[in-house]
Amino acid sequence: MPDTPLLDTVRIPADTRDFSVKQLQQLAEEVRAETIDAVSVTGGHLGAGLGVVELSVALHHVFETPRDILIWDVGHQCYPHKILTGRRDRIRTLRMEDGLSGFTKRDESPYDPFGAAHSSTSISAGLGYAVARDLGCEGVGDVVCVIGDGSMSAGMAYEALNNAGALDARLIVILNDNDMSIAPPTGAMSAYLSRTISSRPFMSLRDATIDRERRDLASHQVMDESRLIRFVAGPDGQVVPDLGRKLPGRGLWVAADRASVQTAAKKNLFSRAAKTRLAASDDLPDLVERLLHRRCLDQLGLARREGVLISGFEKSAAAIRSGRAAWVIEASDGSADGRGKILALASHGTARICGAFTGDDLSLALGLENAIHAVLLAGGRADRWTVEVERLAGFRPLRPIHWDHPGGEDDTAGARPTQATGSGAS
Repeated sequence: MPDTPLLDTVRIPADTRDFSVKQLQQLAEEVRAETIDAVSVTGGHLGAGLGVVELSVALHHVFETPRDILIWDVGHQCYPHKILTGRRDRIRTLRMEDGLSGFTKRDESPYDPFGAAHSSTSISAGLGYAVARDLGCEGVGDVVCVIGDGSMSAGMAYEALNNAGALDARLIVILNDNDMSIAPPTGAMSAYLSRTISSRPFMSLRDATIDRERRDLASHQVMDESRLIRFVAGPDGQVVPDLGRKLPGRGLWVAADRASVQTAAKKNLFSRAAKTRLAASDDLPDLVERLLHRRCLDQLGLARREGVLISGFEKSAAAIRSGRAAWVIEASDGSADGRGKILALASHGTARICGAFTGDDLSLALGLENAIHAVLLAGGRADRWTVEVERLAGFRPLRPIHWDHPGGEDDTAGARPTQATGSGAS
């Protein structure tokens, strides 16, 4: 069982109404830990619940549920919601006979006003409550509908929005744009949302809400979070990398380079900082490198969906000539001839160079065949990717050695640098 001193004081959402922001942050961490522990016992939809922990805490803190109606578009997101609404003592009966439902259920709690909770139905259900309220139904306050970016692309959601607009109904719709769905979100709405969340104004607002400075365990220097890797203590006492800064527990911060992570592991710095015995595996730097490698590729996939990543030799060359390129991304194992021409063009501009990925890596990430040349256009997504790829540079060179030494080995994109290579700019 996780240690949850603050959550232990919460019986119903009203108990959180006087919490400070710091207390709400702690509550979210404890709810996340409780959710993980419960699902480890019962099984169930872990990812969906973890994606709305902070949102669940915030909604129940701000709104007067159950008078204010809260409708989840996807019912299996509701585990944190159930923990906060008087059902924590039964949360480990999920998916069991006579136990808690894995979805919202009306006869289970007054905090579950809608029991279907299938994709794309939340807005229409909420509109029904809003209309009933406006017709004089007592006991109904604000109506809040949570819907995801994947669900938002369905026709039922647009129909409900059209009706809500025509009725001029007082209805709150919260879009949980987490870039997750059963199938990859596609279409104009998906692209618009992706561009919005990666825009510079949005990212600036997001960054302003985060404490940006932490102390590196290895050097004891205070650094910006963008230059560090967060680790937490896993349930088995293992040190776990948390690159997305979402896992529960106290953060243990180490500079984003192989030497610092190795030092922290070998000198037992994680245990000292956590004041408890922790085990760091010998391959911890390799694990961090693999995770950073994956995050960078995922960012490129998002960039292509947003329309801010261009692929192909001719299109990449044109983008470089136009001055719009923030990063030139070349497959580490592409032909020297094509690479030489692209890098020659890039040398006359300000674009930075990355060759940390193979052609297969890029093809899989971008959903293309034989992806060799790509350009990431300047903007919010490029800024975000820069943070990730600069952390990766602490674990592998961004510019393979054989690019500058043709006689060297070709398979050096993933070689370990003797020191961090920075941006790898030409």
